[in-house]
Amino acid sequence: TLIFISHDVYFIRAVAKTVLHINAGKLTPYAGDYDYYLDKSRATSARAALTSGDKLQNFQPVTPSGGSAVEKTGMRETREQRRAASEERKAEAKIKRDQEKQARDLEMQI
Repeated sequence: TLIFISHDVYFIRAVAKTVLHINAGKLTPYAGDYDYYLDKSRATSARAALTSGDKLQNFQPVTPSGGSAVEKTGMRETREQRRAASEERKAEAKIKRDQEKQARDLEMQI
């Protein structure tokens, strides 16, 4: 028996044979792989939503923080800026390594 906690879906799909879902201190075992767990948990959620139909009439969707399109665009720009800065640092590091190698080679010739 191996117990693991992971957010890596590919790892979970490759390894898990049984899923134990822990929510609010309640353990729910699923005797199947990760996809079986997803199917069953979605079915349970859908069933719960159908049985509480009167609650759906009063349902107001809530946008999580950072959920607006403007904020997502800002996040994307920030991510792209970080990526560009990272690529620039890598290029500068490569140039520095090449120059240091060239300096060592010249020193060896002297």
